[in-house]
Amino acid sequence: MTKRIAAKLKARLPKLEERRRALYRGQFTDEQCRAWGSRTWARDVLGDAERTLGVTMKILEQHEVPGYPKHRLAWLCELVIALEAAIAEDDLPALRMMRREAKAQAQKLDPLRRKLVSALQRLAPADALHLRRVASANDTKPSPQGQYRTLEALAQLARQVRSTADQRLLADDCGLTEALIEQAEAEAAALRPVVAETWGRHSTNDSVGTSTIEGRVLREMAYLHDAIATARSEGVAVDERPLPRTARIASRRR
Repeated sequence: MTKRIAAKLKARLPKLEERRRALYRGQFTDEQCRAWGSRTWARDVLGDAERTLGVTMKILEQHEVPGYPKHRLAWLCELVIALEAAIAEDDLPALRMMRREAKAQAQKLDPLRRKLVSALQRLAPADALHLRRVASANDTKPSPQGQYRTLEALAQLARQVRSTADQRLLADDCGLTEALIEQAEAEAAALRPVVAETWGRHSTNDSVGTSTIEGRVLREMAYLHDAIATARSEGVAVDERPLPRTARIASRRR
C-alpha cells in the first residue's frame, strides 16, 4: 500500500531531475544513513513514512514551507518506494528460518567444542599459562559466528601444542588426537559459509542495503520535521508535527 500511495503522490509533485536528486542524496552519507537504519525495523519506518507522506502533502498544498520545496517531498516519495522494494527483496521470513537452521547447526557442534577444550586442559593441567591460552580461545556460550571461530582457534592451539613427537604422544593419550583436530577444522569450515549467508548481508535488523535506504527515509523525516519547526518559529501558520517514533529512536537526539 505504501508504494501505491508514494507513487500516487509523486505523480502530483514536480518532476525530480537527477541534479536535485544527487544534491539531496549528498547531504547524508550512506554510513550516516546506515547508522540510523540499523537501530530500527524497516517495516516500522515504512509505516511512519506512509503517514508522513500523506500529512506533508496536505501541508504543502495549503502552505509554502520555507526550506522544504515540493521537490523534496518527491525525493522522500522515491525513497519510500525504494524502501518497500528493498524489504520485499530481503525476504525476512525465509532469512529467519535460515538463521534458525544455522543456530541449530552451531549448537550441534557444542559437544565437539567442549571435547576439544577438555583434551587441551588435560594436556597440561598444572600449566597456568597454557590453561589461560585455552580459556582465551574458548567461547563458553558461542553464537553461530562464535562457534566456528572458537573451533578454529582451539584447533590452531591444538596443532601448536602437538609440534614435537613427545607432545603428540602425550596429546594422543589425553584425547587431543589428529582426528579430533581435523574434525573441528572441518566442522568450522562447514559452518563458516552458512553463517556468512545468513548474517553477512544483514545488519542488526534488516539487510545492509535496506538499512541504508531506511536510514535515508528516517533522516528525510527528521529533515522535514526541522523544516516545519523552523517555519512555525518564523510565523508560518502550519500545525506542529511530532517527529515520527522511528526517527526519534534512530536519531537518539530527542
